[in-house]
Amino acid sequence: MEKLLRELEAKEKLVKEVTEDIARIKEDLMQEMKKEGIDKYLTKGASISYIPSSVSYVFNSRQFRKENSQLYESYLNQERVTNEQIRISRSKS
Repeated sequence: MEKLLRELEAKEKLVKEVTEDIARIKEDLMQEMKKEGIDKYLTKGASISYIPSSVSYVFNSRQFRKENSQLYESYLNQERVTNEQIRISRSKS
């Protein structure tokens, strides 16, 4: 039983390290694409798309109802809709 638990812990540690490596590599890819102004990168087996962050405005209806004001613009709040990211697609072969 102890041997299996040690093996499981070792594999979980490996998965964590690989997951962190993948996240770091994706962040590096995103920063490089951003720096070079590349929106889409195509290779034989994959494509990588850079998706920049975006912002949206939402109406704060609670505050509007509470204060009963007629000025729509004063109740707009800026919210992040999408964080910048990359999308990797692999071709199926």
